Amino acid sequence: MSLKTYLNQVFSPPIVKNSEWISEEGAAKKLGISRLHLEFILTNQHLDPAKNTNGEKGVTRKSLAREMRWRNKASGFQKARRLIGDVLSWPLP
Repeated sequence: MSLKTYLNQVFSPPIVKNSEWISEEGAAKKLGISRLHLEFILTNQHLDPAKNTNGEKGVTRKSLAREMRWRNKASGFQKARRLIGDVLSWPLP
């Protein structure tokens, strides 16, 4: 996905059925991380942003399940590699 497409999705996420959506707070709780950490994961495109039918921001349950599977299966090396890659993908001043 291109950066332009992703930014459009972040600022105007698709509307999904309530059954396919979970709030950012709920997703952070399920992952056992802070809301700030969730924003970092979301910004680095590891979760798919979405709005429910009431217009509330959150993420798709499918992307949350994908992230939970990755976290359970990934080795320490894979987690470190992803973290370094995420940090290095940000433009430097």
